[in-house]
Amino acid sequence: MMASATFGHTNKGVQVLTNNGSLHAEFHQAYTTDDIDRSCLQNLRCPDSLIVKNRLKVSKDKLHRQTWAWILDTPEYKSWRNDSDICLLHIKGGAGKGKTMMSIGLVEELSAQSENTVAYFFFQNANQELNTLESAVKGLIFGLISQYSNQYNGLKEPLRRRWDTTNDRFTENFTSWRNLWNILFEMLEMLCRHSTVYLILDALDECQDSGMADFLESIVRNGLDRPKKLKWLLTSRPSDGIEPVLLTGFEQPQVSLEINRLHVSQAVENYIFYKLNELGATQRYTDSLKEDLRTQLSTKAETTFLWVSLVCKQLESTPQENILSTIQDLPLGLHALYDQAMEKLLKGDKEIVAKCIRLLEVMMLVFRPLEVPEVSMVTGLVETEVGIEALVNRCSSFLVIQANSVQFIHQSTRDYLSREDVQVMFKADTKFGHLGIFESCLSHLSQCLKPNPLGLPQAGSVDDRQSNISIRYLEYAAVFWVRHLEMVKQGMASQETTALKGVDAFLRGKILEWFECLSLLDRLPSAIGSLETLVYTEEIGYQARVLAQHARSFLARHYHTIKYWPVQVYSSAIIFSPDLCYVRTTNLSRGPKYLRQAPSLESKWPPLVQTLEGHTESINAVAFSPDGKRIVSGSEDTTVKVWDHSTGTLEMTLRGHRYVVNTVALSPDGKQIASGSDDETIKVWDSSTGALVRTLEVNGGGVKAVRFSPDGKRIAAGIGFFECSVRLYNSSTGALEAILGGNANTGTIVTNVRAVLTTRSSALAVDFSPDGKRIASGSKDNTVRLWSATGVLEATLYGHCDWVNTVAFSPDGKQVVSGSDDNTIKVWSSSTGILEATLLGHTRAVKMLDFSLDGEKIMSVSADRTLKVWNSTGAAEMSFEAHTNWIETATLSPRRTQIAIATSNYIQIWHMSANVEYAFEEGSSQIRSLQNMRPSAPIKPVPKHYAIIPAIRFLYTAMHKHGEPTALSQSTIAMAFSSDAKRVAFVRTDKTIALWDTVTGKIQNVLTGPSKMTQALSLSPDGSRIASSSFDSLTTELWNITTGASQKVQNKHYTEMLEFSPDGNYIACAHAKRDQRYIILWSIEDGNPQIVLKGDFRPVDALAFTPDNSHIASSYPSIDTTEGFFPSDSIRLWNIAEGFERSKSFTGRLSGHVNLENFKEIKTASLVTDMRFSKDGQHLHTNIGTISFQDFLNEKEDAMLWSDGLQELWVDGQWISYGGIRFLRIPGDCGLLSSRVRGDKVALALRGDRIVILDIDRECLRSLLEQATT
Repeated sequence: MMASATFGHTNKGVQVLTNNGSLHAEFHQAYTTDDIDRSCLQNLRCPDSLIVKNRLKVSKDKLHRQTWAWILDTPEYKSWRNDSDICLLHIKGGAGKGKTMMSIGLVEELSAQSENTVAYFFFQNANQELNTLESAVKGLIFGLISQYSNQYNGLKEPLRRRWDTTNDRFTENFTSWRNLWNILFEMLEMLCRHSTVYLILDALDECQDSGMADFLESIVRNGLDRPKKLKWLLTSRPSDGIEPVLLTGFEQPQVSLEINRLHVSQAVENYIFYKLNELGATQRYTDSLKEDLRTQLSTKAETTFLWVSLVCKQLESTPQENILSTIQDLPLGLHALYDQAMEKLLKGDKEIVAKCIRLLEVMMLVFRPLEVPEVSMVTGLVETEVGIEALVNRCSSFLVIQANSVQFIHQSTRDYLSREDVQVMFKADTKFGHLGIFESCLSHLSQCLKPNPLGLPQAGSVDDRQSNISIRYLEYAAVFWVRHLEMVKQGMASQETTALKGVDAFLRGKILEWFECLSLLDRLPSAIGSLETLVYTEEIGYQARVLAQHARSFLARHYHTIKYWPVQVYSSAIIFSPDLCYVRTTNLSRGPKYLRQAPSLESKWPPLVQTLEGHTESINAVAFSPDGKRIVSGSEDTTVKVWDHSTGTLEMTLRGHRYVVNTVALSPDGKQIASGSDDETIKVWDSSTGALVRTLEVNGGGVKAVRFSPDGKRIAAGIGFFECSVRLYNSSTGALEAILGGNANTGTIVTNVRAVLTTRSSALAVDFSPDGKRIASGSKDNTVRLWSATGVLEATLYGHCDWVNTVAFSPDGKQVVSGSDDNTIKVWSSSTGILEATLLGHTRAVKMLDFSLDGEKIMSVSADRTLKVWNSTGAAEMSFEAHTNWIETATLSPRRTQIAIATSNYIQIWHMSANVEYAFEEGSSQIRSLQNMRPSAPIKPVPKHYAIIPAIRFLYTAMHKHGEPTALSQSTIAMAFSSDAKRVAFVRTDKTIALWDTVTGKIQNVLTGPSKMTQALSLSPDGSRIASSSFDSLTTELWNITTGASQKVQNKHYTEMLEFSPDGNYIACAHAKRDQRYIILWSIEDGNPQIVLKGDFRPVDALAFTPDNSHIASSYPSIDTTEGFFPSDSIRLWNIAEGFERSKSFTGRLSGHVNLENFKEIKTASLVTDMRFSKDGQHLHTNIGTISFQDFLNEKEDAMLWSDGLQELWVDGQWISYGGIRFLRIPGDCGLLSSRVRGDKVALALRGDRIVILDIDRECLRSLLEQATT
């Protein structure tokens, strides 16, 4: 298969896997509606109920109408079918009574009528993919979409609307059935306008989800009256957990198969008749023999279909002369029949018996049915697929192979095998269990996992993952080996722990292949939970746990890359990981061979754990749930979002506020979320479902702060604007209990809630004391107030000289701390109101305060981007700088090990540990962190003013080796290469310009920049000068690198871009004013303008000189504004040689410059952001292809753009490309700020103050690309 580069289209992904010398490329086109729909369904991973139904029909014999159709004539069914007020029918019966076959019959009966819409789901206890409420709702959704999406175009819209095309994920967590429920009902509302919709759920009792009662309650309360024309049919065994909930539905009928024994008995008689006719045809039974058999079977069947099915299967291999005696010897009842089958199974060759027992035991322990190729890997049985089939046949009273999957013939067989006496037999015979499954899975994975196992020419293609049959046999072991380890780790004998030491070797040798395999199987999310489990599993050993922690950090950073481009795990993921990351150090030799030397991003994992993105405007509030598993945020986009803390997944978005959300809080039990908004309401939400519980109308001003009381019974709210007060609400009823108003001098309380009381200033912060008896509030009038929970103002605390943003009680309630816009923290005695200490050290407003768990340390977060930890001696013993542009708000995790910081419209989660890495005590699962360590000395009296010691800033120290990043104090804004690529100049937000030697890796010089922030930068060809322009000033400065002297050129307008001419005598500056952009060529010698190139109002994105200084090219974006319309991106070519000739006549004149308005222009299919001329000047290389200079001069329409023979490197978004092919992805988590390319070197400026140089051997890379295209 030939690989090609396509210019003028969206190319999104190429991979080079160098450990085996082949190249893998992928190109993604722009998303269409069909693409989005396909991504939605693939991401949902919906079970296909049609496939499940067909498998069941095969396993449960032919579906005979006479065995189930009696239900159609019962009054209960008729009422449900015909009465518009009867919306639910529950069919219950014991094991083997034919409920599932009846469900299949009803599905097909109802589906046969074109005016009906039917969706259904069959629960299966032994299959993890079919035994949850999540899978049930997904099955119903998929059933509706697969049948009716072509007929109703808007059916997929509820999914499409929740799909984030930028990040390739849903905006809500669809592992929760409650969120899926909303999707389902949006679809049902649409379908029920056109027809009656029947939803059938079979075998509710086989669901393993603990939320079944809530699910059934949702059906009864919400699903029976909306929408109309919706009818539910449910089947189950008799169950105390199901029937009471369903019976609360008014006049909802129930059909009991026990009560309808006569109907069921006749149905079983019919079933016996059909089975004997089938047997008679193959076994040549006489009519008299069939009649005798019918009599015997009818007597012993006890109205149980399954008993008849099992016996008839046994008769298939019974000689005709022994049939009657065999029937007579059969016991009554299913369990007695299973006893007999087990007794027979245990007779015979001991080795075969042991294999059968192991197979049955494993099938009882696995989390889903096993495919036949998986059985050997999971059981440890060295058998061919034919051998496995033979073992299953020997266990045919318990197991069956359906669609190449080994399954229990019925739930009752699993129930039988779980009996204590049977389990004792298992343990006495093999002792395999979860430990044996774990060992077998890990051993086989270690042997079978290989790099790029599919040999894909377009590795990582989403479309190719559905055809990965060759590695399907690895799926169970790859996904579930840690789950089995988790099941066995507790209660192990000490001598057994040695079996777990293989985890260390696996994580060292196969971690990359494991990630790649899971990605190709579309099961990568399972790795997150697996690594989390390993981190806290002491039995695998200290080193393995550290490896697991590193692997977890590795996966968190590279998750998106590995998910969509899995082979990048061997290149991008290795390169862009810290030096001391074990995954990198153990696999660095397998990295890309085209890199002359692996760069260094950082030495250790940074404290940044992950970034949560989803809000569209600034985030004002963030809070952890009490168990630390979730994060809640409120934003100016009017929404509240709930995130999964461990994965960073957005679980749900809560919509309802009309204006900015200022504050959020969770109840102590985590079951409710309160949010306050400028729309003058407090909304209380159910945290599990996202449902709005109630709205509290404030009608007095925006809600600035909310907090639940420790017992969760009250909500305190800080109100500001028209009425400034603290309000107390009953959290259960929403009733307003009191308004606490505090005049700055006297303080008053309003207990009559109808009264109106205003105070001097808005309440910005509130907090309850640990015992719930007191409330502290902070206000815009610079005061802190202490209230009793009954409403009495106890004290007003003065001392701050600006707004008080945050207040907090100590764990023992004896102290209150407050943080202010005056940059200070004050510590007060809560009993006396005396100021005990003032903490100085922050340089901007204090945004958040909290205490350590033991109350001996205070933690603060400030707008100066630092988090400080203050100890009892008055010292700031730790100061951590977050690499963010701004801190809006922050919150600590319940265990004080992590902090969530809101900056702009995203949230960053940071580790609080001083060493960043998790540190384990040998033999302990506890994680040590600075915040949880108690000081060895006793608590000392706190001085009036804390004496702050020099802050310990956990910034990266400067690196001085080749390829290692330079530590900056601020984020890098602009950068430029010298012409020989031996030096890089970069600008930092501390307004300095640094020059870095790319050969030695050392900083050569640092220039004190202009007073304003520098936006544009260029290095002269000989490397002796640097040109810079300020972001918000009208000056361009020319620096002498050796002396540090600068020459200033005053411009009339802002400068957007700079570029030296090849001879170094001129500098081209792209200037901007309101309605026009233009390019000026300035003389370096005298600082005068020589040529002015007049453009339009579009900004200049790139500049390039021809080597002979005769022409300059400039690129422009397409744009559609009130100022004009340019539908296409374009490049213009200006003849400046002509301008230089004309300018000679102006020598000596003050305004002696030439205006050029003529240019050559060609349109491009996409924006050109980087370009350079070839050495001979005959071609213009751009980031989207190459243009012939001659074609450009002729303005040839088809001049753009052809492949340049893979000669040039480019940085294109998150990818580094060679020619038109992308081969190395830059992880989004690294935060690419800017980039420059010169020859073989690529310079990347990354968030976190890092500069990385990649030295790429283009000949080696070219060779790999050529191999891939042959």
